[in-house]
Amino acid sequence: MTQPPSSWGPQGPHAGPGSAPGEPACPGAVFPLRRMSLGEVLGGGTAMLRHAPKAVLGLPLLAGLITFLLLMLAQVLFPAPLATLENQMMMSTWSDDQVFSALAESVPYYTATVGITILQNLLLTVGFALIVLPTMRAAWGWRTEFLQMLTLCRDRIGALIGTVLLLAVIGVLVTLVAGTVAVLVTVMTFGIGLLLALPGFLLLGLWMTAGLMYAPMAVLVERRGPMESLGRSWALGTGRRWATIGTLALVLLIAFVASTILGIVAGLIGAAGTGSSVSPGGVTEPGMGATILQAVSTLIATMASSLVVALVGAVVAVMYLDARHRREGLDVALMAAAEGAHDDGVTVPGSVEHLGRPREAAPPTQLPGPYGQPGPYDQPGQPGPYGQPGQPGPYGQPGPYGQPGPYGQPGQPGPYGQPGPYGQPGPYGHPDDPADGGPARPQ
Repeated sequence: MTQPPSSWGPQGPHAGPGSAPGEPACPGAVFPLRRMSLGEVLGGGTAMLRHAPKAVLGLPLLAGLITFLLLMLAQVLFPAPLATLENQMMMSTWSDDQVFSALAESVPYYTATVGITILQNLLLTVGFALIVLPTMRAAWGWRTEFLQMLTLCRDRIGALIGTVLLLAVIGVLVTLVAGTVAVLVTVMTFGIGLLLALPGFLLLGLWMTAGLMYAPMAVLVERRGPMESLGRSWALGTGRRWATIGTLALVLLIAFVASTILGIVAGLIGAAGTGSSVSPGGVTEPGMGATILQAVSTLIATMASSLVVALVGAVVAVMYLDARHRREGLDVALMAAAEGAHDDGVTVPGSVEHLGRPREAAPPTQLPGPYGQPGPYDQPGQPGPYGQPGQPGPYGQPGPYGQPGPYGQPGQPGPYGQPGPYGQPGPYGHPDDPADGGPARPQ
């Protein structure tokens, strides 16, 4: 929880990198601290790239650089004739012995490439999840540096990697089952079912991604286990699944267009190398110029994927924060806790250390509204309409405004001794005249 302002300062015991030690909380300085629209969610993601570029871009770019260096090392250690585009185009003219020899020589390289790709995806997914930490701190306007972010998550890395691997297993299983069903439908309908199989396969992928993408973030912020985080992620999207899918589809479309453009540039650079030599077996080997251009192409491709992951991760982190606003009123709790809070370098607003574990959402309590209909404010943590008391919020706080009634004030006497609407006095602003049958003015 927050400490008194007097205990903070540049010489404080918890002074750390990022925001200036002792910087006061400034809710809404980076993105709105409330339920956000689609444009505000997308804007919040891009704002994170400007607000904490080292934390948001650091690990994805580092993963891309490590991948590039490992790929270059694999090309040096394991020559692969089939890795060159020219050899792939000439395979039809080779003899069986040449093809078998090229395949045998290329196996070590492609084995190493598969391992490097798995490592790259693991690092990028971890970097994708870690962006939630600077995003949660940005809810109070605090900046986060790269090393500071790694310090904040050092005791959750094991659980995070376990969650990432569990998500990978689920993705593989779902893909195998859905792919098998799609193939069977296509074969049984003589190809006509492909018109339904492809959109259905895409929709299933978006549905699963939208339901489980918050799991790594719940591990970091809410300190949940791998299995528990999956249920937590699915619950956060309940009631807004289609809206989440639409936002996610738009973000992925933007990322796809950006990565495709950068991939085309990388491909053109890689294809520009023309220098090659012919080995005694008739297999061409790339020259020095072609090798350099292929290296540049690989670097551009890996860096492009890293930038795309950083952008998507920032947007999804803002979506996670917005989902908690809508699900459990986190925005209200953060606004209340921001008063007097100063940055100590280690506090993550909204984390389990900060506000405690949020209570799981219970079935909504229906409060009577006008004309005996259920009231519009029937969720826990919201005040009831027309003078009904609010229910306790998810973090043990009172409902918004903390007072009964929609505007937080009790009703005042009206013109004829009746309560005034919405807590206002009667239309003439004074007690009733006894001559009109109203109560006498108190002496």
